[in-house]
Amino acid sequence: MTAKPKTLYGPQAQTKREMIRKLAVILSAIILAYSIPAKADRLVCSQSEHLRYMKMVGEVGEMGIDRDPVGEDVAAFERLTAAYETLNPKGPKTSLFVAYVPTGQIYSKVCAQERCTMEEMATPEQACLIDHMNQCSYVALRFRGEEFCLLRSPQN
Repeated sequence: MTAKPKTLYGPQAQTKREMIRKLAVILSAIILAYSIPAKADRLVCSQSEHLRYMKMVGEVGEMGIDRDPVGEDVAAFERLTAAYETLNPKGPKTSLFVAYVPTGQIYSKVCAQERCTMEEMATPEQACLIDHMNQCSYVALRFRGEEFCLLRSPQN
């Protein structure tokens, strides 16, 4: 007795093809969902988030950084936050990020210890000022793996 070869024709084969096609669509949707940054991954530039940073400012470094009003300009705010998010910084090290406002070019410094020295905190801004003379703004800092926005949002 010879085994009859299975073919991809007929009613059962049609449902198998449909299932495979549906699985491919689902898999594509899952991959797409993970490749697009979620809204939750965006830098949150609210007053309450900045107050949370201010409560631990002494642990972060030798100087506190207030929110920069340059963020009140919607175009500048979008450009600077997008430039920061493109970097997608990770890790627990304390880091500071400054941008040249007209282009969004980012300057950064990772501090040697968890608590930054005054010199370390000023380094990215000084580098930006050396290159551009003005229009440099602190955008964000990372501390213990958390991001803190240093821009005043156009919404508040």
